[in-house]
Amino acid sequence: MGKTFTVIEIESQCFLGCEDLESIILPETIITIGSLGFQDCINLKSIKIPESVTSLGNQCFYGCTNLTSATLPTSNCTLGSYCFSKCSNLNHVDLPKDLKEISWGCFEKDYNLTSIIIPETIERIAGWAFFYCQSLKSINLPSGCSIGEKAFLGCTSLRNIDIDGDIEYGAFNSCDKDIEFSFGPNMKEISLADVSVSRKWVGSDDSGRVQYTFSYYQFTFKNSFKSLIIKDSEDPIYIKCHYYDDVFEGESKYYITTQNYNELVKSWSQDTETVYLGRNLEYEKEGPEQAIKLSLPSLKRLTIGPNISDVSQSLSFGDSLIFLKSLNLTPPQLNKEFTQYQYLFLEVEVPEESLDLYQNDPEWGKFFNIKGVNVNFIENEESLEEISRYDLNGNQVDDQYKGVVIVKYFDGSTKKVLQK
Repeated sequence: MGKTFTVIEIESQCFLGCEDLESIILPETIITIGSLGFQDCINLKSIKIPESVTSLGNQCFYGCTNLTSATLPTSNCTLGSYCFSKCSNLNHVDLPKDLKEISWGCFEKDYNLTSIIIPETIERIAGWAFFYCQSLKSINLPSGCSIGEKAFLGCTSLRNIDIDGDIEYGAFNSCDKDIEFSFGPNMKEISLADVSVSRKWVGSDDSGRVQYTFSYYQFTFKNSFKSLIIKDSEDPIYIKCHYYDDVFEGESKYYITTQNYNELVKSWSQDTETVYLGRNLEYEKEGPEQAIKLSLPSLKRLTIGPNISDVSQSLSFGDSLIFLKSLNLTPPQLNKEFTQYQYLFLEVEVPEESLDLYQNDPEWGKFFNIKGVNVNFIENEESLEEISRYDLNGNQVDDQYKGVVIVKYFDGSTKKVLQK
């Protein structure tokens, strides 16, 4: 009678390139699946990882192009870098409920991944984690979760993103302009780009050596987007560009020019139509010229949060505005001359208990169509301004849709309702 062995590990490269492997049953004794364990098993269609497994190695299922679903342990399991990268048919995966990090490139180029539930325990989504997941429609990001470089670059189907943690460069580069961004109160800054600067000394003449400087931009948000929600906070949020420098021979640090910074700010906001401004915006101070404020030429709907006393310090907007709402009990400064048409027809809502204050204000009192509304949305949720509705798969829907929908409001909050 032969010996019985207990399998506790799938070693590195164990099934690497087994193109005829379509299915496999793993015993509950396995603790680790090594790096490249099932890489390029192109006909593997599904995998169930036993609860006993605590670690999936780097590139564990890399290139399993016919893998459509993966069942992972419900807890106590880490995922290595590029673990499910280039699983182009993977459409569903449940992550361990206590997972702390989604590793570098974990789901890179999983073109058919439409949705994924991010556990509340996640503290970081590493760089390239969902790079070019073109079918991914929605993502829930826990408060305080940081997002690595190019983590969602090329996710062209994403429509609504709530962020409340640090963002590295390129994180949402090349996403669709219809995306709706909501920035939470824990965010300290929004970095529009990283600028890498290198220097070279070449040649020599009577005047001395010649210095050449080269700049390279990595955009966080290369495209403008439809909706911007900056949630309420008394602390400002900084609109910045990060830069790092290959310093040569003790030269002083190079800063991005104000002109280039202003171009980035313009490109970031040129198509934005709706804004909730819940905190003041601060801008770059470097350079001899004045850094411009967020300019919103396409802005149609603006809601001003209760902490804003001077809108003009944070942003400027054009003549496209059709709706203006303030949640501040004291009229905030606008410092803008509106068109005669806007003074007559712009829809303006202010707190009903402060209507007299607004009507007697030298700026707000010029609006003919101003009315008081109940803005105490803690007690009366009906007064919140709704901006969009989605089905449970993250698809935006209209009022003809029947079923459970997620309603998104101007302050960034959401609610599930049954639409009949």
